[in-house]
Amino acid sequence: MTSSQVGKSSCLDAVAGYFVDQDPAPLLWVLPTLEMAEGYSKGRLAPLIAVTPALARRIGETRSRDSENALRFKRFPGGFLVLAGANSAASLQSRPIRVVLLDEVDQFPPTVDTQGDPCSLAVQRTARFWNRLVILAGTPTIKGTSRLEQAFAESDQRRFVVPCPSCDTGQVLTWQHIVWDEGQPETAAIRCEACGARWNDRARLAAIRRGAWQASAAFTGTAGFHVWEAYAAPRLAPLVAEFLEQKKHRTTLQTFVNLRLGELWEADEGTALAWEALRARAEDYEVGTLPDPRIGLVTAGCDVQGDRLALLVVGWGPGEEAWIIAWAELFGDPAQDAVWRDLDDALAWTAPTATGRALGITCAAIDAGFLTQRVYQYVRTRAPRCIAVKGMAGAGRPILHRPSAQDVTWSGRVIRGGVQSWPVGVDTAKAELMHRLALPIPGPRSVHFPQALNADFYEQLTAERQVTKYTKGVARLEWIKTAGRRNEALDCAAYAYAAAHRAGLARFTAGSWRTLTAAPTPAGPAGTTPPAPTGRGVRGRFTSEFSPQAGDRWRW
Repeated sequence: MTSSQVGKSSCLDAVAGYFVDQDPAPLLWVLPTLEMAEGYSKGRLAPLIAVTPALARRIGETRSRDSENALRFKRFPGGFLVLAGANSAASLQSRPIRVVLLDEVDQFPPTVDTQGDPCSLAVQRTARFWNRLVILAGTPTIKGTSRLEQAFAESDQRRFVVPCPSCDTGQVLTWQHIVWDEGQPETAAIRCEACGARWNDRARLAAIRRGAWQASAAFTGTAGFHVWEAYAAPRLAPLVAEFLEQKKHRTTLQTFVNLRLGELWEADEGTALAWEALRARAEDYEVGTLPDPRIGLVTAGCDVQGDRLALLVVGWGPGEEAWIIAWAELFGDPAQDAVWRDLDDALAWTAPTATGRALGITCAAIDAGFLTQRVYQYVRTRAPRCIAVKGMAGAGRPILHRPSAQDVTWSGRVIRGGVQSWPVGVDTAKAELMHRLALPIPGPRSVHFPQALNADFYEQLTAERQVTKYTKGVARLEWIKTAGRRNEALDCAAYAYAAAHRAGLARFTAGSWRTLTAAPTPAGPAGTTPPAPTGRGVRGRFTSEFSPQAGDRWRW
């Protein structure tokens, strides 16, 4: 179990090279996907063979037409090396294998082709060998669902103990050992847990050369190793600087914990937020207005239901602080045009800022998981202001991923400028939103609510919780909905957040926010100021005074 870029892949290269040259045997090397396996073969394994005389003599030059040395199959005297993907059951079966190398196992799918856990399928290939060797390696992910966590817990759990240059006390380096002066990452150093002495980079690297592995559990047949970047990095300053930047967001902080520290990320699990607590902190500002002069971006998320469209409008300010501007349910059959005209009216909303600028909805993300073609028809002529999104479950997915073209000609060619479908990592977005809802207001990434929102909105916003479920014995985190409660508000919040990413929210700087909230450039004679903009007619519906009557398609 390691952080990234500490030599783990080089160790696997060396293991494979040993069994090719010194102790020939059948080897199976498994990566998360077949595409990654082929990329590893071309980008790393082929150059390794080419520059290593012992391997070049046994395997020879890889040629695409040589069936004995294909891209994912390398034959050598006494054995062979197969590169497989954990997403393909066929690539994991058929051959007896003595040595199995499983790389980045936490990225493996829970099951493969309905045949079970890919790790188990690969290990079963070694059943005929008394001297088999199985190595699981990679960077850990989420606590409770990580294969590496389970394997490491069953091992003798070796960590690298380093003696202090001053007092010679042995200690395992952790993130808590790194100290620096406030705001000065270049002063980063290791502080001894015994005598308090600070080790600069040179002293740290010298001490590591004197260290040794030490087990913390009994050996029962499995050796386990954990090492992270502090043991390999030439300087600690870039690591601290990255932490100061990544800690601003929960998702990027998880990346830092996993990839840089090589530690498990502890996800909030099992407990849903109390909607009453969120409602109790609602603030006295009017629905449909801009309650704070710092708001410089407005986005919307729309969820399509069988008898209505649910719409959430969110304003964003510096530090990704968010204000709920409006929540609406537009009643009508989404297969007909009337409710989509209502959506046009709603998305035409504008409001004046404190500086006299007219601020409207920059981007609206509309769920295309239901009535997909009707949503495509709507966004086709309204892109890029409106985008079609589809929620993609699964841990680790980006909040907004690269879109795929949906419009094609009769011959199957993609139509340039046609409608696109944007995948949204809903599990990632919901985890981030739940974390932000629990933050105190005001403050970066916190969420503000107007008092006019009713209890139903808060119940929908907190209708889901994250729990651990097991698929054929493999643990994974999954969002489940509380029985009897709707969750459209939560889905809309996730889509509005994805729309903000589409508008560039994650890349905004302090200068970006100043530009977005600056006064408009006066037009006309010098010294004159244009009149403050007025909202479109729909703005009247974004008010707490609107009372739905029988037959109305709107409810606030």
